[in-house]
Amino acid sequence: MIWSAKKRKEQSLNPMIQALTVNAPGGAPGGGIYRKKLLWRTGRGQLVLYNKERHRVGQAVREAISIPQAENMPEDLQKTEPIAPPEEQAEGTSAQLLESESRVRDFLMQLLYYNLGEKDSWTKQKGIAAFTLDKKYRNLECISEGSLQYKLPSGYTMSHKSDILIHDKTGNHHISIEIKHRSAVTDQFKCRTYDILHLKQTHPKLHGIIIYVKRATGISPTHAKSICYPFDYFISVAEQEIYNPQKWENLLSNVKEKLEQKA
Repeated sequence: MIWSAKKRKEQSLNPMIQALTVNAPGGAPGGGIYRKKLLWRTGRGQLVLYNKERHRVGQAVREAISIPQAENMPEDLQKTEPIAPPEEQAEGTSAQLLESESRVRDFLMQLLYYNLGEKDSWTKQKGIAAFTLDKKYRNLECISEGSLQYKLPSGYTMSHKSDILIHDKTGNHHISIEIKHRSAVTDQFKCRTYDILHLKQTHPKLHGIIIYVKRATGISPTHAKSICYPFDYFISVAEQEIYNPQKWENLLSNVKEKLEQKA
């Protein structure tokens, strides 16, 4: 159905548009088979056709930053403080910034869980969150602050804690995810480069990812990426854009592609 702007007022169209928009609350009754299935809201007055594959990341972000209502959600996720969803932020609603790397880590753990996790597998013990990945990815576990050991040329063994570790229980196809936020100085990236170099020597099948959440201060993403050359994937996201789902699509695609290669 097409409405003519000359015959219809904008106010009369909005309720029906809401009824057809997946990520818009409420709306007029009706819409038939297209109710909440046709459009996706990207900002104030901005709509695109809904694409399930593309926009499921956005839905996961909405769920990860708001209080889950489903009874089967993990208790610690139910206690997550509500934060304005991306489309409200686009209208000028102030969003809560994540003030530490641990908060960024927790947010990304939830995002990975919603996209890759086996349902009801989330656990949290002594501050360590973990979940089992979907069975199609074999026997893999995602854990925050996961540890791997590596050997130095001298034979001395050291332990490294990844911010997020996708752990292969039956092999060495690990995915180590590092997060750099706030104190983003050159030496911090050098330290992570040192560890990933030795980790990959001890675990040659390891896939290394580093995420740089960029503040107004700190080294440039270009400089950081050049230092982090041993990592297999580098991604930089501006601090104020952390809740923009499009910023995480490439990260999730990279993780999924690596998992599917070994599935």
